[in-house]
Amino acid sequence: MTIPGTLFQLIAFLLLVVPGIVYTACRRYLRGPTPDEKDFSVRLVHAIAASIIFDCVYLIIVGPWIISTVERVEADSNILLTNPRLTALAVLVLAVVIPATVAGIQQVRFARDPVSVGFAPSRRPYPSAWDAKATERADCFVRIRTADGRWVGGYMPSEEGYIATYPESRDIFIPEQWEMGENGEFLDPVKGSLGIYVPLTGNERISWIREPPTPEEQPSEGADRNRYLRLFGLALTSAAAGAIAGRWRWRSRH
Repeated sequence: MTIPGTLFQLIAFLLLVVPGIVYTACRRYLRGPTPDEKDFSVRLVHAIAASIIFDCVYLIIVGPWIISTVERVEADSNILLTNPRLTALAVLVLAVVIPATVAGIQQVRFARDPVSVGFAPSRRPYPSAWDAKATERADCFVRIRTADGRWVGGYMPSEEGYIATYPESRDIFIPEQWEMGENGEFLDPVKGSLGIYVPLTGNERISWIREPPTPEEQPSEGADRNRYLRLFGLALTSAAAGAIAGRWRWRSRH
């Protein structure tokens, strides 16, 4: 591959290659990655194809201006330097602004009833549910059942916790570690803890909880039993009172 040796060759190279790269990058950011774009070679082919399409459209619309500009540059190689602002503006519009605008227009959606126009990605720009929602969970408790069946967790403040997402390997840092029970209940904060790091391999089960109940708020087994006994006694009393009232009405009639 020949490296551009002059300013004109460099600008021509940018106009030939950059539009497709900008277009595919903006489309990928707005729409999200598709399964066929996981391979870099596929993304490169898409970028080259898009660049060819943009270049053909540019030639169709402003072909005479491009040809006259090329002829003037061949006659005087310093013509691009006489008006650098116009040159930079032309490169910016043709190589960046127009491809990015086209990628954004593709996300415009029209509603039939009522007639309205809205900007909404055709797909959410996230490769997985973890990338879409995990980073939004903060100021709450998080617990993780690891692959070996153990429970770990703690409190996740919004300003101190960290969650790794695509393209990095998934992991999570919990700043305030708590002792966990056998069934995943939060017991007490770990004294002197500065946080816990948990790498995620894909076999874990993770749940976020707003606020676990305090021990005083958790009903004990004895309290539940007494409450059920009181309800049962109240039901028997109501049934006996109803039977006595019915028998008294029957006697008063006869």
